[in-house]
Amino acid sequence: MVGKLQKRDGSQLFQFRYKDREGRWRWKSTRTAERDEAEAIRREFERTLVLEADRTEDEATSTLGAAVKAMLDDCRRHELSAGSLDMYDCKARHLQRLLGEDADINHLTLEDVNQYIDERVREGASHHTCHKELITLGKTLRLMRRMKRYHGDPHEILPEKFGQGYTPRKRPLTREDYAKLLPKIPKHRKVMFETMVALGLRKGEAERMRPEDIDLDLKQVLIRGTKTKRSWRTVPIGSEQEAILS
Repeated sequence: MVGKLQKRDGSQLFQFRYKDREGRWRWKSTRTAERDEAEAIRREFERTLVLEADRTEDEATSTLGAAVKAMLDDCRRHELSAGSLDMYDCKARHLQRLLGEDADINHLTLEDVNQYIDERVREGASHHTCHKELITLGKTLRLMRRMKRYHGDPHEILPEKFGQGYTPRKRPLTREDYAKLLPKIPKHRKVMFETMVALGLRKGEAERMRPEDIDLDLKQVLIRGTKTKRSWRTVPIGSEQEAILS
């Protein structure tokens, strides 16, 4: 903020007040007694302050910490599941810890990322875990690029096909897994999730269920499957399933 031209303390030279970065008012002399010349100097000084403020803001919002916050906020805005949000948050914490929360994302290099991977492996992280962390970094950089805060190409600093040899292990959902997973399911999806687990349904089968398909007297449920001929079936229910469906 820059004030109007003034003459003070008996001086014939025009002066004006302005706020410094700490928000304190200070006086600056134009070193001229000509109003038009002094006004041009004042306007140029004001323009310089605005440019410096914009540059400072750009630098602040292009830090890794600010970028991660923007990425997580974007995930929440798009109603990403609680589990996925927790995953991104966890991976991002490692990125900020080793790369630096105040690091400028526009200065990140392939060497920085390679050193990050080496350090994480020394800490005991698997290549698959590092791969997920790099996915988080890539997601963050792509968002910041759309926001005009990152001016590079994420592909130039992320190793190609790193850690993609991992194959997820398939196993049944245990009661312990279910108890841990249930609180992380969004409220608007919880009934659907409980129904799918209780009856062993595919997502499409659960979505096609109708109230008249549930027969609590006969303790059975009609499943309107479409995948195979046997997928259209009747499933018996016990007390636990009845409690969820009633």
